[in-house]
Amino acid sequence: MQGMQSADPYKSKVLLRLPLATIQQLDTKMKNLIFPKPPLLTRTEREAQQYIFESIYRRYVAACQEIGIEPEERISLDMTLSFSKETCPFGDQELLDSTEPNFRHDIFGMIRHMDRHTCKLNSCFVPLCSHGKIKPIPSIRSSRQI
Repeated sequence: MQGMQSADPYKSKVLLRLPLATIQQLDTKMKNLIFPKPPLLTRTEREAQQYIFESIYRRYVAACQEIGIEPEERISLDMTLSFSKETCPFGDQELLDSTEPNFRHDIFGMIRHMDRHTCKLNSCFVPLCSHGKIKPIPSIRSSRQI
């Protein structure tokens, strides 16, 4: 038994010397860097956003019925819209106020071009309501020197 070593011989001696409160603060800071908290909305902002999403969904269902296709569930459309904003920021009110052809182009295009694995819009699709505001996606080409 004299030759037995501790279970983890590679423990960091620096962390062992830090007080527990400091280690907990570092842990919290790392979690916030990796998983940032979304901004909190006030009750009126949340209600307004829900009303706009409901209005967009009703308009989407009406467009689907007119064309003769089965609409997606509301939660699926909400997720598609939310993830589309990360690639091409647009205003919900702008989408709701757009003309019928532009609305259909944006909604059906976002549904068709949304990659469910990466949560990004593919095939260079840009919603008309985004007015061309595209967040740059880092790629190999952009990092090369020309």
